[in-house]
Amino acid sequence: SPFFDSNIWKTSPITIPMPHEGTKHASESAAPELVVEGMVHRSLIEVITSAFTDSTAQSFEYTPYQEFWKATPEAEPERIYNEVIGSDAFLEEHDRIMQQPREDGDPDDLEYSVASILLWSDSTHLASFGTASLWPIYTYIGNQSKYNRGKPTNHAAHHLAYIPTLLQNLQDRYQEAYGVPASAKVVTHLKRELFHGAWRVLLDDDFLKAHKHGIVVKCGDGKTCRLFPRFFFYSADYPEKVLIGTIQYLSNCGCCQCLVCKSAFHKMGTDDDDKARQDRREDTPRQCREVEGCRARIFKKGYSPQSKSFALTIGQQSEVPVRNAFSQLMSSGFNFFSMLVSDILHEVELGVWKAMFTHLMRVLYSVPGDKIQKLNRRYRLIPSFGKGTIRKFSNNTAAMKKLAGRNFEDLLQVGSYILCRI
Repeated sequence: SPFFDSNIWKTSPITIPMPHEGTKHASESAAPELVVEGMVHRSLIEVITSAFTDSTAQSFEYTPYQEFWKATPEAEPERIYNEVIGSDAFLEEHDRIMQQPREDGDPDDLEYSVASILLWSDSTHLASFGTASLWPIYTYIGNQSKYNRGKPTNHAAHHLAYIPTLLQNLQDRYQEAYGVPASAKVVTHLKRELFHGAWRVLLDDDFLKAHKHGIVVKCGDGKTCRLFPRFFFYSADYPEKVLIGTIQYLSNCGCCQCLVCKSAFHKMGTDDDDKARQDRREDTPRQCREVEGCRARIFKKGYSPQSKSFALTIGQQSEVPVRNAFSQLMSSGFNFFSMLVSDILHEVELGVWKAMFTHLMRVLYSVPGDKIQKLNRRYRLIPSFGKGTIRKFSNNTAAMKKLAGRNFEDLLQVGSYILCRI
């Protein structure tokens, strides 16, 4: 296997303490542990160093900027939002690094720069039958232009890790420890612990040190810089976002970015909703202390991981009693909720649009006549456009069989022409 023949890839175990409702322990460390083997991963520092020393790094940008455009010489300039390096987040992080004291021994001409890390992960099934699955984490570099990142020939995606799944004999292990099988609430808790246990392996001491003090790298363009790695966004679907944010799925405060309550969801798009969204989620020391208090009750007093007694603490913001791995970066001013940004792929193409298209198909199926046949025929008549921009549609578009996000994007782009007057 190429994963084990190279010294770049390594395997690490993930150790998770197992709670049991009604069982008290002297401490969390005294509870029985579940060891999940087989996490295959690379070092984040190695990934960053490899990316910035590669020949493709000659086109990387290190100094942020703002772009403006004027329709006419007399018009007011309009801000252009195009690349990660031109975003407000990058500008703010760059200013923060420029204002901090320089590292001891660094020459005056050593440039300080932000190494922008963009993350993707998505658990996926590998076959139509069976339980084979994979949970990869990919890394891109935000200093690289999005036009270059989007070219497969540039190999801009860096494989970072493959998260293992909970053991198939989990219930056997649990029953050996407690004499009874694990409840659904405990299994859910262990899945959350597994995810953040994997990220604690990735956020090792070398990365934590680099996040605070930076690493000196001779980049692909020949210049030597001290790079400060920073996470800018984590692209994932909603079930995975709540895992990253350690909040409850579709709970009272179900948004990963703000604290809007479920009772106010109907105000979406209004001025009141816009004001409510200004109450952003933040990773704070108080939040971490509340999580520690809840975990102490789980292990020392035998509380359930979803105990109603947590409602007055972590339950107010729909949080869960799991230590967030990204909270280790709090001392450097990092708020992990800020990287859970809106995602067009998951929230529009595979979210709102997919739900809307599914509903429209149900309406057409319920209407007498040949509406479905007419829709399928119209989609078949659409020619392909560009090199993969619009691909040929299947013979039975309405069935929506084996469609990926790009397929729903194509359905949306030509949907106004297809659906009108049907």
